[in-house]
Parts: sequence; structure tokens; C-alpha cells
Amino acid sequence: MLLDGNDDYLNKALATPLSVLTRIKADQDCASVSAASVIAKVHRDRLMIAADAVTPGYGWAGNKGYGSAEHMAAIGRLGPTGLHRKSWLTISA
Repeated sequence: MLLDGNDDYLNKALATPLSVLTRIKADQDCASVSAASVIAKVHRDRLMIAADAVTPGYGWAGNKGYGSAEHMAAIGRLGPTGLHRKSWLTISA
């Protein structure tokens, strides 16, 4: 199995490990990784638009969860939600 990036996040979540190869920018030269990347991003965008209605104030319908200045300011003001990956936050949460 090929994962785009340098982190084998998949085996970290599995009880039984898989044979995984990580490769930075795998989506640039592997059609299946590229297709999976597009599908995942479209799905994530839809989830973020839905989350914007449930947890307003973070601008998720517009920023899709990326750390825009507006989004980071909202986290500072409102605090992180259960949807935020705290390991990625660059502000104290």
C-alpha cells in the first residue's frame, strides 16, 4: 500500500499492521493515489461545509479546515472543537 506523504498514519490506527510504503508527493506520479487524493479532498470539503452549520464562527465553509488567518483567530477566540487536530495547532489550545 502506498501513502502520500512521509507519515504512516494508517498503521498507527490499526491493530494488525499492513505493509505500507510512504512517499512524499506520491499523488504527482501515481494515478490511484492522485484519484484518492481528489476524492478525499472533495469529501473533506463537504464535511467542512456541513460542520460550518453545526459549529459556526470558524469559517469552515470557506476555508475547508485549512489554517487561514481567520480560522486561526477563531480558534483563539472560541477554542478548538472536537474536529480540530490539536497536534496541528500552532496556537496554544
